[in-house]
Amino acid sequence: MSTSISQEPTEQSPYCCCTTRNLIDAVKDSRSDTYLRLHDPVQKDFIAILEQNSESSGWKFFGDYFVHFLRDVSLYQLERTGVGFDEVCAFAFESAYDYALASPQWLSTAVDAIRPEQQDIELVEQLNLHFSWLRFGHQAIYKGVVDIHAQLRETDPKADEPDGALLLIYYWFRAAIALTANELWNESRTVLRETLNDASRNGWRDARIFSKALRRAPLVARTRPRVEWHSHLLLKLTAARYSAQPIVEEQFVKLFAHLFLLHGVEFEEQIFCTDLELAGWVRDTLQYAARQHRETPDVIANSIQHRPPWLDEIHNPCFVQPYTDLFGENALNCEVIETTQQLIALHRKVRGTRASQNAAESSEAIFRVVEAALWAGWLDKSLRKSPTVSKNAPRKPKAGTRRKTASTDANANPSNGPHLPESQA
Repeated sequence: MSTSISQEPTEQSPYCCCTTRNLIDAVKDSRSDTYLRLHDPVQKDFIAILEQNSESSGWKFFGDYFVHFLRDVSLYQLERTGVGFDEVCAFAFESAYDYALASPQWLSTAVDAIRPEQQDIELVEQLNLHFSWLRFGHQAIYKGVVDIHAQLRETDPKADEPDGALLLIYYWFRAAIALTANELWNESRTVLRETLNDASRNGWRDARIFSKALRRAPLVARTRPRVEWHSHLLLKLTAARYSAQPIVEEQFVKLFAHLFLLHGVEFEEQIFCTDLELAGWVRDTLQYAARQHRETPDVIANSIQHRPPWLDEIHNPCFVQPYTDLFGENALNCEVIETTQQLIALHRKVRGTRASQNAAESSEAIFRVVEAALWAGWLDKSLRKSPTVSKNAPRKPKAGTRRKTASTDANANPSNGPHLPESQA
């Protein structure tokens, strides 16, 4: 099975500075075991099934498109059985629907390859029964998929096995093509398609960053440099978050490259979950912003000028205001223990209760906190000055004066010298 050809890595790509150890080994071969994640047993079964069905034009076209999607499902540690997998099927449907709307040429090729059949239309009709909920976006699609799969699992106990699971994704992929193909359309489904088109334009009304990154996985593999295929989870979230602001995206990529180097991140799936480690990342992010204020203020001004519109909203998802209130004018000089305790409390508030269930949600919680710290650092005017010296820090001696040391004090007044045991005196 082949994967789609994308642009070769270029020196201009900011992602080239984030090459991790497994990326260096695999970036030149998109079909390598490292990229396809064959060490994951379920992923290995999926790839084997795609290979076995590669003679079918529909399965081959599906495999070329969804191999990148399935790979990221494995990387994000999303469930591949039960209700958790139903949401993956919803993501698959939305991903194919988005791409079909964005690329009419790809849609025409897809129709010729998969040749939608009556069963695809029937799946669409079942989804149409949930039309009253579809206007709410992803949650409505997810609810419809759960209801449809619940009926299927009652009659087919093998639906959650690798063969059955991949077949479900394949059916939803075909359904998305059938929905968007004009030659398969009729007046009875006009309202349904208009509702889905509106949801697609609005990101399926899903505020999660990792879900946007997952839907974009096949698109990224076709339009962006191959070096980004192997990006760390945090970099995938960066690309999804700031796809419309490339100038800001480049700055965040450089920040994460700096943090990866400082904290020894060598693999794309390497992530942490402790509050203490996060406190170190935020501390280094604020120091990074302070150095930018002193050395490259024009970069910050340009980033702020191209800031995303949601940053100016009162209830923005970035949690910038809490960080500005938290650090104030002492962003770099507050006590380490006190700052860490405040960060732990804020991190727990941001990540909620579900963030530690899988790598996707854990990474998103970390990304949002680091993101907020950088924006707070950029927008904090106090960081434009050099860090002030703490009152308890040792002061630099004046020019022309000799700084006293323990040895000089001891020579001047032996009674003030270091105390020695009687055996050594």
